Amino acid sequence: TIDGLTIEILFDSRYYEKMSNLNDTSLVYKLTLANKTTVLFLGDLAQIGGEYLADKHGIKLKSDIVQMSHHGQRGVSRRVYELIRPEICLWPTIRSVWENDAGAGYNTGQWLTLETRSWMNELDVKMHGIMKDGDIRLI
Repeated sequence: TIDGLTIEILFDSRYYEKMSNLNDTSLVYKLTLANKTTVLFLGDLAQIGGEYLADKHGIKLKSDIVQMSHHGQRGVSRRVYELIRPEICLWPTIRSVWENDAGAGYNTGQWLTLETRSWMNELDVKMHGIMKDGDIRLI
């Protein structure tokens, strides 16, 4: 804890030997701000790493804000996001990935971003900060 900001490491590379996907060795950490707002950073975590994270931390993953894993596509499972139950999602995502556009228009690509977006709608997320839109103010 530094100046009212708490940083907690929830997942790190110690799980490396158990992972078949390098993205599953992403550092996952949770910030708790002085005003008690929580922010969870998932990095590029993928399915298997996400399941380890969920099994180990369960409801402790609940956070006000989440950085979407692996640009919001082919990252962690819906189960992980259900445990997080964010109000705000941060999408480190360019327009083509956001729209699943491989060059032939909306939803013509191989990305799963639209599926992840539907999960967030079903989880009643209040706000989306998307990299493609530039800087945003959250708080």
